[in-house]
Amino acid sequence: GSFCGVLYLLGFVLLQWNIQRNGVVLPATFQKLGVLVPTIAAITVFGETARWTQLLGIAVAIGAILLMQGSGARTGEGNTKNFAGLIALLMCGGLSDVMSKVFQTWGNAEHGNYFLVFTFLIALVLCLALCAVKKQSVTVPDVLCGLALGVPNYMSARFLLWALREVPAVVVYPSF
Repeated sequence: GSFCGVLYLLGFVLLQWNIQRNGVVLPATFQKLGVLVPTIAAITVFGETARWTQLLGIAVAIGAILLMQGSGARTGEGNTKNFAGLIALLMCGGLSDVMSKVFQTWGNAEHGNYFLVFTFLIALVLCLALCAVKKQSVTVPDVLCGLALGVPNYMSARFLLWALREVPAVVVYPSF
C-alpha cells in the first residue's frame, strides 16, 4: 500500500508535468493506456489466460502508442511531444494498478482496508512534504479539491480490490 501511495502521487505529478509540456489530450490518453501494464502483468506474472480478442486489444493499444509517437510529431502548442514523460505516466499509473493485484494475490484480502489506508496516507504525507519543499501553502479550496479527487479515487481503488476477488484481472483491468 505504501508503494502504491508513492505511485499515486508520482502519477499526479507526472500528469501535471505532462499536461504542461504536451497539452491535455496526450497525457489523458497515455494515462488511460496505462491499463496495458496491469493487463500484461496479469498474463505474464500472474499466469492468467487472455482470449484472442483481449490480445488483439492489447496489440491495438500498443499500435496506437506507436502511431501517436510519429516522427517529428508536434503538440497543438508547436512543441515536440515528450514521449519519455508520457511513457513514464503510462507506467506509473499502470504499476499503481498492478499493486492491487499484487496485494490481492500475495496479501491478505481481509486487510484491504489497511492497503487503502497506507496507499492514501503515504500519498497525503508525500504531497504535504512536496508542498513544504516548494513552500506552497495548503488552502481550504486545495483541501476541498483534494477531497473531491480523493473520495472517487478511494472508491475506485476499493471497487478494484473487490472486483479482483471475483473476476480475472484480464477482464477487470480493461473494464476498470
